[in-house]
Amino acid sequence: MDSSDDSSNADEQAQSLLGRSAPRRRTFCPHVLTQPRHRIWGSIAALLIAVPVVAALYLTFFGIAGTLTSELPCNTHDCVITAGRILQNMNFSVDPCEDFYEFSCGGWIQEHPIPDDKSQVGTFDTLVEKNLRILKDAFESPYAPDSTLPPEEEKVNHQNFDKVQHLYLSCINETQIEGEGKEPIVAALKKVVKDFPLGIDNKLDAHKTILAVAAAHDANAGALFGMAVGQDDKDPDHNMILLEQSGLSLPSKEYYDDAQFIRTLTDAIAKSFSVILPDVNPDNTTDWERLAKGVVNVESELAKISLPSSELTDPSKLYNAYTIPTLKAKSPFIPWDSYLLARFPPGQFSDVINDSTKLIVTVPTFFGNLSSTLSNTSPQDMQNYILWHYIYNYADHSAKSLKDLLNELKEKTGQKAKLEPPRWRTCLGRTDAFLGEVAGRWFVARVFGGDSKKAASSTVEYIKQAFLERLPRIDWLDKITLERAIEKVNSLIKKIGYADIIMQPKALAEKYQDAAVYPDKYFENILSLTKWHIHENLKDIMKPVDRAKWQMTPATVNAYYNPTMNEIVFPAGILQPPFYSIKDPQYLNYGAIGMVVGHELTHAFDNMGRQYDSHGRLVDWWTNATQREFSKRAGCFIEQYSQYTVLDPDGKPQPIDGTLTLGENLADNGGVTRALEAWRMDMEAPGGAQRNPMLPGFDGFSKEQIFYISFAQVWCGNTRPELALRRLRTDPHSPNKYRVIGALVNSMEFAQVYSCPVGSAMNPEKKCLIW
Repeated sequence: MDSSDDSSNADEQAQSLLGRSAPRRRTFCPHVLTQPRHRIWGSIAALLIAVPVVAALYLTFFGIAGTLTSELPCNTHDCVITAGRILQNMNFSVDPCEDFYEFSCGGWIQEHPIPDDKSQVGTFDTLVEKNLRILKDAFESPYAPDSTLPPEEEKVNHQNFDKVQHLYLSCINETQIEGEGKEPIVAALKKVVKDFPLGIDNKLDAHKTILAVAAAHDANAGALFGMAVGQDDKDPDHNMILLEQSGLSLPSKEYYDDAQFIRTLTDAIAKSFSVILPDVNPDNTTDWERLAKGVVNVESELAKISLPSSELTDPSKLYNAYTIPTLKAKSPFIPWDSYLLARFPPGQFSDVINDSTKLIVTVPTFFGNLSSTLSNTSPQDMQNYILWHYIYNYADHSAKSLKDLLNELKEKTGQKAKLEPPRWRTCLGRTDAFLGEVAGRWFVARVFGGDSKKAASSTVEYIKQAFLERLPRIDWLDKITLERAIEKVNSLIKKIGYADIIMQPKALAEKYQDAAVYPDKYFENILSLTKWHIHENLKDIMKPVDRAKWQMTPATVNAYYNPTMNEIVFPAGILQPPFYSIKDPQYLNYGAIGMVVGHELTHAFDNMGRQYDSHGRLVDWWTNATQREFSKRAGCFIEQYSQYTVLDPDGKPQPIDGTLTLGENLADNGGVTRALEAWRMDMEAPGGAQRNPMLPGFDGFSKEQIFYISFAQVWCGNTRPELALRRLRTDPHSPNKYRVIGALVNSMEFAQVYSCPVGSAMNPEKKCLIW
């Protein structure tokens, strides 16, 4: 979601720090904050005393309906704490039929301004902060022997612990980092200059250029384009090479049309060059502004030939198979065989690169135009462009004086907060990004028991059953497409908690044996681990697809659907309060984690996921008639969400891109509806009443109404306008408020449960519905 350091999401950290090409999976995409338990408990008694009065006023003015209950409320410690948390978040002065987001989250929003060390705050923070502190406690403590392991495995487990701890300790050792100053990054840049000399004329040498780009890609300095190894969409048992448009340091192509951002980028490059390059190449010019403008010009030309994010949402259009000869014909300036042989040297990769090697090119027009762009670029601009991408990627891992060079740029583009977050938080995010799989054992042991996995599995099964019962009632699905859709749901694979390898010390040690880590060499650790991760990805070209592999670490607060695996995945990190607690009433759990499960399952049938069959193959399994009906209904959602706006840094309303966010909007809409249906099934099962006690303080509310409040409070949050703008342009998820509003205005169930009159803000006459 967000690649900034103030984000604690380990999955995002991995994407930003390692530069991995994002797999074609659809994530739940959470946000972040913290509310200490003692604060809630300190005011809980007064709050619950006041609630009957508030609820009475609420009933008087807004007249809720629904299936009310006269049962005695649950008065356990956990019920009281949970009720207090939910009620504190609410704003009872707002009519839920006019603005359900403000009704559910208004109290939380007012009480949680954005701290200076964050770009956003949200109810996710409670859980994210907790997960990070669990890792902090583990790796700031001495190793504790594990008596459940045999002696030999115990020794290996200790070594695994040391590897993670060494990375964390090297990161928090700011004295060591400051003492090294700019020497580590200067050493890396000197190698670039040595390997990519400017030559004696002003003509770009294609061979030297592409080798310099290959070296940059090995170090995650994202220059010109992106390349990764991943599943072949049409043959998902095998891996292939994927080439993508890339090469920009601003978040998206739209930023290059704004003179203000161009000025900020130019200043950042000029300042960085003036501080660093004199030590890299003393003979270089000191006209840093001119050098910076040359780099910006290269990026601006790349932006012109790039597609906007909204045009990168159709997997069929992104699947364009090439070979090296056909790609050469498309993009003749670049010696593609030289590039690929540099990334896949024959001594390490056998003979995987030849004229018949399959390449998937996501945006052929970008690569077609790349040749002319490069042919008009000077050697000095290209060298400086590559140097800048090293600086942009590695300055954050250097001394503070170097990090500060990029502060204004990253603040204005929503990638960084005004103040640095606590160092431990930054370091735990990076540790989880690079070694989260190894660290996972210590996270799982502390938070994830068998009951959690069993309960989550039960929720998934109820959601699947709700979806299966819904499908035959969809009148626009013909018999053939319906049967295939049912087959896809029945074939869905679920992964819950963590990968098996997490609890296998020897297997982890073998996998990470070449990932060297030292307790006092932070920059070297980051550089070597980056190269190791990238090399591990490239090695997949020689292997069949590993279907046991996870794409998130156990501590991650997120979930995803992977269409090429037809799997939904829920890390242990999200299977905790406020998403799930075995001690909470099930209507709360289904409103939160149940909605997450429904969201991910619906991704199997969104505008992207629906193009993959039950085996994960990108294949057209819909009839023409059902495709037309789907597209017509999808158009309703595009129109609906395109009418919502958020304020940019200048206070101007900017619309959501309904096309970019379509898949996530469909998942939100389908997810909350399936979750309610699944909860009702759970209620009817043996013990349902016992699993759903009424919370104290909710007199006059029905359990269905609290279900919707639980759903809405997942998305309580505040976001800086700089980050909001970046998300509008790059993020397939709608802003938090409209993930709630957008889904509920389409729900007849919600309107009935809250007795919202037709024509009210939350019950418009026109509604959008697919699943």
